[in-house]
Order: sequence, then C-alpha cells, then structure tokens
Amino acid sequence: MSNVVTGRFGGRALLLGGLLWIVGMLFHPNAPDMGTMASVNGLVWGIDHWIYLIGDLLLIAGFLLFYSHLVERGAEGWGALALAAGALAFTLDVAATSLHMAAFPAAAAAGDQTVYDALLGVQGSLNYAGVAFFAIAIAFLGAALLRAGAWRVLAYVGIILGAVELVLMLTPFFANISPWVGYLLFGLVPLWIALVGFKVAGTQPANAAAT
Repeated sequence: MSNVVTGRFGGRALLLGGLLWIVGMLFHPNAPDMGTMASVNGLVWGIDHWIYLIGDLLLIAGFLLFYSHLVERGAEGWGALALAAGALAFTLDVAATSLHMAAFPAAAAAGDQTVYDALLGVQGSLNYAGVAFFAIAIAFLGAALLRAGAWRVLAYVGIILGAVELVLMLTPFFANISPWVGYLLFGLVPLWIALVGFKVAGTQPANAAAT
C-alpha cells in the first residue's frame, strides 16, 4: 500500500472514529444511578456502547496509519508519542466501555448496590486515565502536525485543546464545573480528531496549506 493511500485510509479511520464517538456521546442513555440503570432499554444501551467500541478500533487504526504518514514528513518523534498515548487512551476506553456495557446492567438487575458502587470506582479510574491519555494524544498529534508543516491553525488548536483538557482534569476547578460543561469540553476532542481525519483524507500534509 502506498504512503498516499495509507495516509488517506488513516484519515478516513480518524474521521469515522471521531464521528462515532460524537454519536455515542450524544445518544448515550442517561443512567446516573442503579435505579435508572435498571430501567434503561438494553438494546439501546448495547448499541450505543458498541458504537464507542467500533470508534475505538477505528481511532487506533487511524493513529497507526497516520503515524507512518508522519514519519515520511519528519514528524516521527511527536507522531510516536501521539500514537502511544492514543493507543493507551482507546485501549483503556475499550475496557471502561465493556465494563459499563455488560457489568453495570447485571449489577443493577441483581439489585446489588455494593457491587454497583465497586464497578463505579473501577470504571471511573479507567475513564480518568483514558481521558487524560486522550488529551495528551491530541496535544502530541497537534505538535506532530506542526512539525510536519501541516494545517498550523488546526495543529495549534489540538495542542491548546489537549493542554486545557489535561489542566482541567488535574486541578480542583474541574470538580466544580457543571457536568454538562465538562461533557461539552470533552466533546470537542473527538470533533477535532474527526476534523483532522477529514483534512488528511482529502489531502496530504506535505501539500497542505500552512495556515
């Protein structure tokens, strides 16, 4: 497979993976506690989580294929860091999503609050690490795009967005903001990934306008 085809295939994977994440976030059933979890439609619950899982698969593939594309343009250092952080982020999300999809409804159906609370702690830890690595990944990917001389505005947005997400997670301010504000801020991350994928799928970084 030529580098041109590899890059474009990676771009399409990033685009589709980012869009699937956005769809999953928008249509995720609201189940904040065990009582509401027990009443959630099982089919909708399963489909929504599979959307996340397929998105994770596509994003890992997209990062991997785009890395080989970045190597050719002298951005292998930042590209390798982005690939490593992205692979960790999406692997952690697979674990967290699988746990949420299968174990939470089972605990709710059994009415076992102790198990349910324990699952919340495990999934929360996986989510925290996954989101942190996701933020790191887009910051590194932005730096890689900058190093490759591609789409400088988009690159700077990625670096800033990743840094802001990480700072918010590591400071007490994050705990005090509205959950919906945090959800909206995090929603910008897969949106940025999808936009990068769209740009990559349509053209190559070496020929991209440096704007």
